[in-house]
Amino acid sequence: MILVMSLILVVLLALLEQGSAILLPPPGPNTHGYKVAVSHFPLTDVAHKDPHNQAENRRIMVSTFIPVNKTSCTNECEIPYMPPQTARIAGEQFLLNAPKGVFEMMGYNVCCGTSKDTDASKYPVVVLEPHVDTSRLLYTNMARYMSANGVAVILLDHPGDSSIVEFPQSDKSSPSTIYNSGTVPLSNFSPLTSWNDTITSAITTRIQDINFALTQLTSLPLLKQQFPSLRLTSALNTTSYGIVGHGLGGTVATSLSFSNPKGILFSINLSGTPPPPPPPPHPHLLLRPQRLSPLK
Repeated sequence: MILVMSLILVVLLALLEQGSAILLPPPGPNTHGYKVAVSHFPLTDVAHKDPHNQAENRRIMVSTFIPVNKTSCTNECEIPYMPPQTARIAGEQFLLNAPKGVFEMMGYNVCCGTSKDTDASKYPVVVLEPHVDTSRLLYTNMARYMSANGVAVILLDHPGDSSIVEFPQSDKSSPSTIYNSGTVPLSNFSPLTSWNDTITSAITTRIQDINFALTQLTSLPLLKQQFPSLRLTSALNTTSYGIVGHGLGGTVATSLSFSNPKGILFSINLSGTPPPPPPPPHPHLLLRPQRLSPLK
């Protein structure tokens, strides 16, 4: 996997040096049965204050990926991989001495027109949780490929522990961009070594955000507003769902499988340190380096 990602990065940098825009290839038509529609939008949880700013209601950014049958997708539109500030921060974090502008030049096609009604409730739901101090949008391509297999995928930014969250500038009383800047003192380059109040608070906040987002996504009016071209006849069914997490997101995935065994269909923990409780009673997968061990 690391070798594949390295080769992809080499190709992207080569294209960048030639001054070419980078249109990411779609999921293979012979291996994936669906096109994918995408919407990025904010949600405000009026029932909870932001733990990092008690003067404000909790706000999150959500990316939702919904499969569309290939035969009914009538139009595709190109959208950017990330907004400008997020692309700049991602480049500074992960591309080091590479030429600037890689993420800024990346884009991909989404389905933006359908000829038939879409029953979103029939698609299984998977939450894809990012690592701490990163952007949810780094995981966009992974979400696209998952969704092209017939799965509705939900990506969340958690303001305060995400590296950067860019909100649409609709409410001028609230900041349009929120940076981590040490708000949650956890690193995406260091494994968790002890279970403390910082980790507990971060996980609790993330789980609260996930529960809130999944509740909102059962609203058909909300989804129709965010996907006007899909001709939706139902909202997502989030009564049960799978969760895949990377790093701290993996720790969240395993934690949720402990606390919500009836609602979690499966959990996959990619390189996240597992929490202390005993294994959950349903399928879960933990992929982690040998140096990591369960927290005590």
